Amino acid sequence: MSTHMRRSGRFIGVLLAVIVLVALVVFTALRLYGASRLSRAQAAFDESTADVQELAARIAAASAKPLEPTHNAARFLEAGASAVIWSEEDQDLVSEASLAPAREWESEQTAKLYSVISRQEAALALLHRAADIEQSDWGVDETRGAAAELPDLIRLLKAARLLLIEGRVALADERIDDALLSVASLSTLGESIKQTPFLLCTLVGIAIERMELHLAGEVLGMPDLSAPQLARLRSLAEGAPPIDTLRFGLITETRDVRATFQNAETPLSLRGLASIALWQLEAASGLDDVREFLDSASVPYAQTLVTREKASPPRASWFSRLVSGRPTTPNLKNAIARAQSVAAERQKVLAGIAVYELALSTHYLPAARPDLPPLGEPDPLTGQPLLYERLPDGRVQIEIDGGRELLSEIIPRGATRAARPVMLPARR
Repeated sequence: MSTHMRRSGRFIGVLLAVIVLVALVVFTALRLYGASRLSRAQAAFDESTADVQELAARIAAASAKPLEPTHNAARFLEAGASAVIWSEEDQDLVSEASLAPAREWESEQTAKLYSVISRQEAALALLHRAADIEQSDWGVDETRGAAAELPDLIRLLKAARLLLIEGRVALADERIDDALLSVASLSTLGESIKQTPFLLCTLVGIAIERMELHLAGEVLGMPDLSAPQLARLRSLAEGAPPIDTLRFGLITETRDVRATFQNAETPLSLRGLASIALWQLEAASGLDDVREFLDSASVPYAQTLVTREKASPPRASWFSRLVSGRPTTPNLKNAIARAQSVAAERQKVLAGIAVYELALSTHYLPAARPDLPPLGEPDPLTGQPLLYERLPDGRVQIEIDGGRELLSEIIPRGATRAARPVMLPARR
């Protein structure tokens, strides 16, 4: 072997050694930087979501304890929803009637709805059994992730509409306590589903909460409500804030951010080695995406509309890519806005209760906006205080400033008919 060849061989060997050494240094540097970056991202995420993670921990601890069937609201709700068996005509009738209060029903429509309620007495009795049960466990194995078997959400939504119609029939007959029982059953159903740690369940629970609040607002339109009835209505309306519930659903949906990248398949190749070196940076970016999305829940939707046209096109974040590929996760467009709109509905109902309680003690409805917190605070959807007006006939109207226009952008067009102001009856 010539000297030239030996020198060339040594040079190649040294060059390969240098390349390997540089690669190891770069690999180690990326791992160290990635670990630091991930640690900072995790700390920022934990600080931003501490309140909701505490809620998630309480729910997880409660669900870890097996419940007796008689102490598990989910068992009665599931049985009641399964017992709802109706014709296609009945289903269409209930769906249409769920968009308007009983005073707007046609006489023939009202008669048919009375018959529907009568035929569903057994199902309603089971749904009412859950009304005063605080604990609920649907038996969902969250460790299975997207493969987990969720409750039959379509059936539960049908049961919710039935409860809404039952409450409206009760109000038409001036049976206030029966209407409050329907509100209570809707409240239990919505809260129970929202505690299931999947975003789709969270959004269905928020939709049911919207029905509950519509019915609660219609209860406030009845004259001569008593102080105990108002107290009962207040206790039902003061549930977990919808925006915090949505944040809980988003957190639980992305609780495996670190595992998603750490456990990804890495083929034995340069690309695979790069994935091993960079997964911590990807995970950190993912946590930042989730945190930024969660933080945006505190910005009223009306304000985001103003800034949206000025903003640059959003980047395709890791978070949006992850959730859009999951079969159990709906399109997140306007999810926060929907939660904000339900939170605004809740504020409107609580404001109506506060004004009604004031009228009970003073025997009149103020002509000008009274100094009551639910009225003066900005609502979560528009960022503006609620509108308050005493009408010429003596009734008081409380509504969201521009709420109907905003709702037309975030919920199905036909469903906006269900959005009504709270109308308090004139004092006699």
